[in-house]
Formats: sequence, structure tokens, C-alpha cells
Amino acid sequence: MSDRSLGVQEQPIGLVSRGALRPGVRIRNYEIISVLGQGGFGTTYKALDLNLHREVAIKEYLPIAIAFREGPETVMPRSTEVAQDFLNGRTRFLNEARTLARLDDYPSIVRVLDFLEANGTAYMVMSLVRGDTLALRIATQGRLGPDETQALLASMMRGLEEVHAAGFLHRDIKPANILIGPRGAPVLIDFGAARAALATSSVAMTAIFTPGYAAAEQFTSAKQGPWTDIYGLAATIYHAITGGSPPNAFDRIVEDLYSPLVRLQPPSYPISLLAGIDAGLAVRANDRPSSIAAWRETFREPGGGSAVTVMMPQGRPSQTASARQAGSASEKPTSKSTGSSKKVIAGVVGAIFVGAVAISLAPQLSDTRFVSSIFSGSTTQNPDARGAAVSSAALPLGANEAAEQATAKAEQEAAARQVEEQAAAKVRAELEAAARQVEEQAAATRQAEEQAAAKAKAEQEAAAKQAEEQAAAKAKAAQEAAVRQAEEQAAAKAKAEQEAKQLAAANERAALEAAKQKAEADEVALRLTIADRQRLQAALTSLGFDTQGTDGVFGPRTRQLIASWQGARGYPATGYLAVTQQAALLREAGPALTKRDEEEKRKADELRRKADEDAKAKAVPPPGAAAPSNVSPPGPAGGGSRDGHWFGSLDCKVAGRISVQGMVSNGKGSLSGGGATVSLTIAGDNATISASGGNISGQAQGKINGRSIFTQGLVATNTNSPQSCSISLIGP
Repeated sequence: MSDRSLGVQEQPIGLVSRGALRPGVRIRNYEIISVLGQGGFGTTYKALDLNLHREVAIKEYLPIAIAFREGPETVMPRSTEVAQDFLNGRTRFLNEARTLARLDDYPSIVRVLDFLEANGTAYMVMSLVRGDTLALRIATQGRLGPDETQALLASMMRGLEEVHAAGFLHRDIKPANILIGPRGAPVLIDFGAARAALATSSVAMTAIFTPGYAAAEQFTSAKQGPWTDIYGLAATIYHAITGGSPPNAFDRIVEDLYSPLVRLQPPSYPISLLAGIDAGLAVRANDRPSSIAAWRETFREPGGGSAVTVMMPQGRPSQTASARQAGSASEKPTSKSTGSSKKVIAGVVGAIFVGAVAISLAPQLSDTRFVSSIFSGSTTQNPDARGAAVSSAALPLGANEAAEQATAKAEQEAAARQVEEQAAAKVRAELEAAARQVEEQAAATRQAEEQAAAKAKAEQEAAAKQAEEQAAAKAKAAQEAAVRQAEEQAAAKAKAEQEAKQLAAANERAALEAAKQKAEADEVALRLTIADRQRLQAALTSLGFDTQGTDGVFGPRTRQLIASWQGARGYPATGYLAVTQQAALLREAGPALTKRDEEEKRKADELRRKADEDAKAKAVPPPGAAAPSNVSPPGPAGGGSRDGHWFGSLDCKVAGRISVQGMVSNGKGSLSGGGATVSLTIAGDNATISASGGNISGQAQGKINGRSIFTQGLVATNTNSPQSCSISLIGP
């Protein structure tokens, strides 16, 4: 038998809820054996394929919220308002079966053998094999090892990729929906939540999920897709590795307490596997891989291996040579700025100095050659050199003129030195003033730059703070909206489920009430006497349904025990006996009733014997006494044979039931009880009954049938409102 199956634990037939097909029912060439499981959308059975003589699993479409089983087999919508919803669901059910049947070549998907329509609904026939779910496997044998985990993940990804390619989503992937067959091959089962919605879904799909394994979008009306199944499979693998499910995705939206596997690092698991599972468990759908193919890539390294590069938190790097170069380069603008300032100052000082020398000396020097030498850069501070130059130029003159020229030259040189000193002092003063001005301007510039930088920083911090506050407010609003939406959806779902339960309960009560009414009418038609009722009570007590007495009154306890006997024997538990059920009960308790009849006969004979002895004692006069002259003639024919203890009851619609008993002698007697008195007169097979007291009075005629009398008559109450009463009496 194939490893691909529907592995659901079989339930005992006696524990299955109402509404399931009974064993032995045939659906074409399949015969129901037992129930495997029941849910809100249908029932799964174990059945026998009568053609191929093999066991199969059959899933029946029966959404209890909108449909019910009418009679033993037929499925009907609950009302005309939901009829179209029922038909649409049945069509989707068959489409799903057709799609899964086409995936026959994939061992990790449950194998669909056949699908058909019957009994007003649809059925999906799947292969059946015994096996444990992954949830049970982990609970009994512990977490999976690295090799088992990777094999399970690879098989599930291949099968799920084909399901998505066919246009379906599973939407309820969890350890309980993965079967581990006898050969260890995993099989994905229970596609009850699947819908053809990958290509055509423009509206939110129905929320069918299991907390801990369901993606966040399944709690809202957000669009779902392959990324939704990826989250479920990732959560399942997380369970296989850690032994428990990840935190609820809805809780993670509010506060994410999920611990990534790459941080936990369970021993022996490849870091690539752990990182891929973490990627599949991203809370936001946009952060998850969009397809199985994309998810598969998260398990690979960039070089093409099977590992994946994991981004780990990094500390502050040390400063390398290049970093130091970058740091030096970053510091260069400050140095360059300082150098530029110095160059500006030097240029200003140089221009001022040269200009000052030229302006100060030019008007005072008559020797143009000296002036030109100053501007040509050949000026020297050596007076002998300058004297030599002047003497060389004045050689043709006379001696006196030479002396005068030497004196004038010395004076000119002294004046020139004085001018130079004054010019130098002036230049130094102007230079210092210019330097101070430049430094002040540079300081003002630096201060302005620092103020601008501080202002920009403050503005940036304020903008960042405002953005954070806006983002926090937006996230809080989104969380509150998500919580409200989830609460509304949960409330609506709970309300729908409650209404469905109430409707189902009302239908069951109505059906039970109708059955009770019919059974009550059938029992009334039997015209049970007090003796018959006592006999039935004795039968119930002998079979273990103790009525705590045989008064012939079918009160609440007797009705409850009749219903218990009916339920135990497979009859509708109405509490009322039909003719076939009465016969079955008496037949089942036959030995005990025979023994009871013998005991009753013995008691009656004893009472009759005692009554005869008492009558004889009264009739025989003492010795020597004359026979009484007023001896009554013998009673009516047959009267003496009815003498003895009589008992029974009056059943009236208004007054209720009154039990009476007493002795009858010579065909006459008085029976009393419950404040009422019944006078009984017997003549042959005819009986006259008069009732008084107990809020009733009246007379009726009846026939003796064996040991009992049953009659009905019109009896008036004290308020003169007539009521119909029946009278049942049993004698010896």
C-alpha cells in the first residue's frame, strides 16, 4: 500500500457525533466502515472499495453551519438563503479534488483516488494507511535531528510548490497535518482550508488557521499567497527543531518576542538552514520570500553552495591605515583653511610692506639709481657698498666737490636709514593691525559656522524626533486597528458558531419532540391497562432499569428509564413505547415476568383462600343456634370467582392520576386512595364503577377482560366542568 495517505486516528462508532453515516452505508462502490474524524466542514470515514477490495479514506462535504443530514444519508441546505453558498462550496470541494488528483506524482501530497457526487453532496476518496502525525512523532520521540529536518523540509517544499503552481493554498500547515508514513515519508494532509485564490483572489479569503503556525495576514483581511504557506511550513520546521511552536504572529505584531534560530544556534544544525527558517518566519508578508523558489534561494550561499551567508552583528572596527588616511583627509579642510588664512594674511602684509616702502622713500631720494635699485631688489644695507657706488660715479669731479659729495652722501644715507626705520615701524604697525583684523574676521566666521552647524543639528534632531513620534503614533494606530479587527472577526465567528449550534440544537429538539409526539400517540393507541403498565415496569426493573416500584404509573422516572432502554437497544429515545418496542421489552424480560406471574398467582390464591375461609366462618352458626333468616342469596353468576384484592388507578386530564385499592366480596367492594373512593359491582363479565371524592364524581360501565377492567367515562368535577377519565383495575 502506498505511503501517501490520510492518517487520522479512528474513533469508536459509539463516540461519533450525530449526523455521520452509519457503518454499512454504500456510496456507489464504497462501503462505510467507521468514522475517522469530524469537523465543521465535513466528516472523514474509513471505507472499503468493493471493486478493488482495499481500504480507503472518504471525505464528505457537510458544512454544519449551512447544511444538515435529512434522514439516514441525504444532505440538505439548512434554508433557501444559504442554498447557493452550499452549492458554491460543493463546487469548490470538487474542484479541489480534481486538482489534488492531478498531483498524483508527488509523494508528499495526499493521494486522491476518486471523487463523486451522491446524497445531495460531494465525496473525495483518498488512499489510507496507518501512520503518526509529525506532532505525535515529536511528542513521543523528541525533536528531529538535522538530517531528518532537512529531508522533511525538502520534501514539503517540493510538494507545496506543486500545490501553489496548481493555483491552491493550503493555509493550515502544522505538525498535526503532516503524516509520517511507515517508511518515514512525510505526507501533507487536510486540504480543507485550501481555496483557488492565487490568481483570482481580489477579496480577503476565509480565516482558517491555527495560532502559532498562522501568518499575521491570516488574522486580517490582507491578501494571502504562497508566502502565507511559507510561514506555516517554517513554523512547523521551527517546532521540529525546538520542540514547540514560535510565538503567535498576532502577538508578534504588538511585541515581537521571537528568538531567531541563528541566535539560538541549536547544535549540529547548519547555519544556512536556521537562517532560511528565520526568513520564512518574518512577521511582515513583504519581508518573507514570495514563493517557494525564492525561499529556496535563502538557503544558498552567494558562491552557489548550499549554505547561506548570515549577517551577524559587527563591533566597531579598528582604525586601519586607510582609515587613518581618511581621517587625515578629513582633517585637511581645517588645516587648509588655516593655511589659506595665513596666506591671505601674508599676502596682505607683503603688499602693505612693499607699497609702504615705495611710498615712503620715493619722495626723499634724489639718486634715482638708488630708488630703482630698491624696486629692482638690489638694495643693500652696507653703507660702504653704497659709498663705493657713489664714488665710482663721481670720479671725474674735483676734490672739493668730492668731499661735498661724500658729506651729502653720508647725510643722505643717515636720512635714508631714518626713513627706512620709520617705514619699517609703520609697516609693522599696519601689519599687526591687518593680522588682528584677519584673525577677528576668521573667528567671526568660525563662530557663524559653529552656530549654523548647531542650528542644523537641532533642526535635524527635532525632525527625527517628530518623525519617530509620528511613526510610533501610526504603528500604535495600526496595532489598535488590527486588534479591533481581530476582535470583531473573532466575535463574528463566535456569533456565527453560536447561532449554528443554536439552530442545530433547535432542529434536534424539534425532531425529538416530533418523535416523542408520534411515540406518545402510538402508546395511547395501545390502550395500556394498569396491569400492562405494571408488567412493563417489572420488565424494565428485571433488565437493570429500576423503576423503584410497579405502581402502574408511568411517571418521570419510568419515562426516563424507558428512554434509557430504547437508547441502549438502538431505538429513538422518546420515553414512549410503540407496539414493536413493547413486544421486544416483554420478550427480553420473559423469564423474569413468568416468575412474577407465578408469584402473583400464588398471592391471589392465598387471598382467595383466606377470603373463602372468612366467609365460611361467618356463614356457619354456632352449635345450637338457628340459621339466620336474612341470609342473602348467592351473588351474581361468576361474582364469587372475582372476589379478592383489587387495585388500579383513575387517570383524569384535570385531576391527574389517583391510585386506589381494596377488597371485593360476593361481587361487591370498595377501593380507596388519594382522597377518592371507587365502588365496584361485578355481575358476570360486566362491571359497574362509581367514583367519588378526590375532586371527581361519576359512574362508568366496563367489561372484565381476564383479570383487568378498563373503561372510560364522563366524570364531573366539583366545579361542574366535565372531564374525561379512564379507570384501570386489576383483580385476582
